Amino acid sequence: MSWQPPYHSSKFRHVFAKPASRENHYTGLPITRSVHDNAFCAVNPRFIAVVTECAGGGAFLVISIYHRGRVDPQHSRVCGHHGRVLDVRWDPFSDLRIASCSEDCTVKVWNIPPQGLRENIVRPVKDLRGHTRRVGLIEWHPIAKDILLSSAYDYKVLIWRLDGAGCVCRRPVRVIGVHSDLVLCLSFNTDGSRMATTCRDRTIRIIHTLSGQVLQRSSVCSHRPCKVVFASELQLLVTTGASYWNQRQIAVWDSEDLTAPLWEEDLDGESGVLFPFFDPDTHMIFLAGKGDGNTRFFDLSSVKPYLHYLAEYRSPLPQRSLAVMPKRGLDVSICEVFRFYRVVGVKDLLEPLSLIVPRRAEGFQDDLYPPTAANEPALTADQWVEGHTRGPLLMSLRPGTEIQNPYPAPEPVSRPDFSRESLSPLTQLQPMETHYSEQPANHSAAYIFDISDLSEWQEDDTHTLKTQPMETHSLDWGVTHTASSSHTHTHSGAEMLNMAEPLAPAVPGHTHNTDVHTALPGVHSSHTNTHTLSHTVVLPATDMHLLLETQHNAQGNSQSILHSPTHSTLVWCESPVYTPPSIDDELLCVFYRQCEELRSLRAELQKKDMRINQLEQDITHLRNTHTHSNFTPPHAAHTHLRHPHTLMALSKDFICLKSLLQFDLIKPFNEDHWLHSI
Repeated sequence: MSWQPPYHSSKFRHVFAKPASRENHYTGLPITRSVHDNAFCAVNPRFIAVVTECAGGGAFLVISIYHRGRVDPQHSRVCGHHGRVLDVRWDPFSDLRIASCSEDCTVKVWNIPPQGLRENIVRPVKDLRGHTRRVGLIEWHPIAKDILLSSAYDYKVLIWRLDGAGCVCRRPVRVIGVHSDLVLCLSFNTDGSRMATTCRDRTIRIIHTLSGQVLQRSSVCSHRPCKVVFASELQLLVTTGASYWNQRQIAVWDSEDLTAPLWEEDLDGESGVLFPFFDPDTHMIFLAGKGDGNTRFFDLSSVKPYLHYLAEYRSPLPQRSLAVMPKRGLDVSICEVFRFYRVVGVKDLLEPLSLIVPRRAEGFQDDLYPPTAANEPALTADQWVEGHTRGPLLMSLRPGTEIQNPYPAPEPVSRPDFSRESLSPLTQLQPMETHYSEQPANHSAAYIFDISDLSEWQEDDTHTLKTQPMETHSLDWGVTHTASSSHTHTHSGAEMLNMAEPLAPAVPGHTHNTDVHTALPGVHSSHTNTHTLSHTVVLPATDMHLLLETQHNAQGNSQSILHSPTHSTLVWCESPVYTPPSIDDELLCVFYRQCEELRSLRAELQKKDMRINQLEQDITHLRNTHTHSNFTPPHAAHTHLRHPHTLMALSKDFICLKSLLQFDLIKPFNEDHWLHSI
């Protein structure tokens, strides 16, 4: 056995925490009072997002990183959720895009203007609706662009793709339903191919991200994990939780074998959740407890005892949670290696906390700042869905350097062959000119075709198309048919949903000489005297090969569609085991019903208030009338007490007074004193 020194040599052993001065605090923030164990704050080099407390829905505040001091209470917010916001996360590849989850069972993605918020934002760029219960956890994929994960109280983890067209998305890429209870935390490895999760059933799982298959699973009852971080370079997992005796505990696991922890240690007996933060560049672990004022710093290594204590920061103000600034937002001139933003709920402020390694030498310190993950994706959403795996793009924090991309540019999307030789005689199309233009950022790369010249279009017999449900922009198109009579029938389009898979070229509307009126599913029929062709009909690529097969069933299908009194319903075929519910109409009906009930209750309450005021006035009037007519005060009749008529009058007044007291018409008085005076 080799000799080991009693101390651990580390270049970060002299690290210390330096809190920002009071002028550099962010004060006046109405921080949410939610009890969830989330950060409620997210930071990037440009903006700070803080979940705020509000009534009638959920909102969060977005301010500039340089907006120090007191924040205006009327500052603009992002307030599009109908329930309380539970978590926010900035896109690692865009400083202007942020995702939020809420108790209204939705995940929304927002675009923040470059100059910040000047007015409230209520319309998201993406509205992800797939969960059946409130969503409490969201995470961006560390490598692939436009990939977002969400976890809710329905025990499911959904993987979303954000590069599709349309605002509302109900179709996740993958549904991971391997958890038997609430997912508490989620952490990716370096390339995003695996993720570690902690669950309320006291189990740690390592899951393949794309397939959803469980690779490793723990079965230890002595440690109840709550939070987890994935140190993939060291092939370790670090979890925080509670021991069998309810002591706050930290444990280190082998990522290839979760049968038992490699090392565990009890920290203290506090009850707050312990948040772990891992720096993959320096291999430092930071532990901060909810409700604590201290933050511990450790150095993580791959050999026993794995964790080496470095330093500790103590503050008299308890922290609600902490947010971490990305490495590209640090100040390398003062050797800042990490920066926290402490959310202090009791003071409604945000306090920056910098971790600095003291150095005498000036200039850039290469040993403190190794190449770190850049803000450029290594994979596109298409490549990730196809199963590609790559490491992150690295960048140097030295001022003036650029990101070096070791990966070649993705190959252009191949265009399907729709020549005359590749299609049957009934499905041949005329050659058309293809125009390539710049696509918006939120459109799929598969939409590369455009039809602008329809002068050479010829009639054929492929007018009956058997379309599948698909998801796209809301379209309005016209398909004109000429019957044996002199009328022209135009079928106006309905709203269709976007499809996640690539689409074939658009097939324009065209004219046919037939007595049967045909239409696409979900299309109304109306009579007009003009030839209408407003847009093109977008069809899946697989439907081009079904034209010949559906020709024989065109007559019966078209008649049934045309005489249908309502739109044909688009049915989603997402998964045999999971179909997100469509509860928008039910929620809207409940909302209107509750509004009517509130109005009626307000009217009844107003009537009752008026009746109460009237009764109070009647009681006051009756009390005054009986007091002045049938009752003489004792001090006024004291001189006439010896006269018989006076005694008789006083007895009558006493009887009247007793009756008034019995019915509570006047206030009680000292009866014994009055009788004694008589």
